[in-house]
Amino acid sequence: MIWGCSSTAEVINKKEPEKYLEVVQDDPAVDVERSLQESGQHYICKEIYVKRGSAENRRACFVKAPDDSKFKEVGNKLSQLPGAMLNDAGHNIVIVGKVFLHVLLGGPVKI
Repeated sequence: MIWGCSSTAEVINKKEPEKYLEVVQDDPAVDVERSLQESGQHYICKEIYVKRGSAENRRACFVKAPDDSKFKEVGNKLSQLPGAMLNDAGHNIVIVGKVFLHVLLGGPVKI
């Protein structure tokens, strides 16, 4: 029974990945990392490396995006639910078929 509903349970329990927003400075005199540190905001700064000597190489800071509505999270899960239920139905049909053959043939059938 546990194996028969594993896909459905996996979709229901799946967590959405965390989203981050990049903090972009408008004034080149402002140090974004220092400002975030002083604000007490949880942030992550990383070196963005495009290629050697590129003007696109830079240090970027990110803050955690505000939480989306729970309705959106539930909607994402519900959109994946029919496929998972179909997968579980297939597993259950195989299990019932093997048990039926075991009873019909009267011999051991490996499940």
